[in-house]
Amino acid sequence: MKYGIITKIISPLRPGPDHRTEMINQLLFGESFLIKEEIGEWIKIEGILDSYSGWLVAKDIMTVTKEEHEFSIKNKAFITPRLTRVYNANNKNESFLVLPGSTLPLFNKQKHTFQIGNISYIVETNSFTEQARDLKEAIIETSRTFLHAPYLWGGRSLFGIDCSGFTQIVFKINGINLPRDASQQAGVGSLVPFLNESKPGDLAFFDNEDGIITHVGILAGKGKIIHASGDVHIDSIDYQGISERTSKEYSHKLRLIKSVF
Repeated sequence: MKYGIITKIISPLRPGPDHRTEMINQLLFGESFLIKEEIGEWIKIEGILDSYSGWLVAKDIMTVTKEEHEFSIKNKAFITPRLTRVYNANNKNESFLVLPGSTLPLFNKQKHTFQIGNISYIVETNSFTEQARDLKEAIIETSRTFLHAPYLWGGRSLFGIDCSGFTQIVFKINGINLPRDASQQAGVGSLVPFLNESKPGDLAFFDNEDGIITHVGILAGKGKIIHASGDVHIDSIDYQGISERTSKEYSHKLRLIKSVF
């Protein structure tokens, strides 16, 4: 059984071993996975975070043994809350930025270092700031850092993100793992019966004419929701659904609300 870790800033996941197929997901720096199959330059993987499967280009990864993977899982990783500069510990002239929601495995809080395989890295110290007072505040603060990020099907980053990628990354940064798709995320947590009983940070889900859940956003309180639709922005919400920011017409029909913390 082989495992791998993403060593590029971001890597697209595709449904087949072909660059011409659509992107169905993205993996960020440091995220790990199980390797299921290898064909030429491609590997089929299953993500550790959410069990999402697809094909990656092999040059974007570093393979690790089962023992190395299990050791890494047992030792707490640091999840980057913002754009973060990291340095190669053996060559301080080599540095790069990793995206919010990236995973820094085998993280040493005292030394601000982490390790992938036999390579050690140093994290820029201004990446460590005081956390918000409680989880509700932290989730809303994190959500706002993605405002104006463009919509991208399968995206999970500031460069492009879809609705469930947005919620997944925001919650990952705050220590809560969610499934990848909106319909899967709707199966997590406890049901909130009414909108006026919700709290900031709860997830609101929306369905289409066939009753299939196709959209999710993060409730921000005071009748507002932060979600990725066109871009990441704030709209108004009531018991019927989302009122679009410019036309004021309903763009998404509210199906249910879930609390996951």
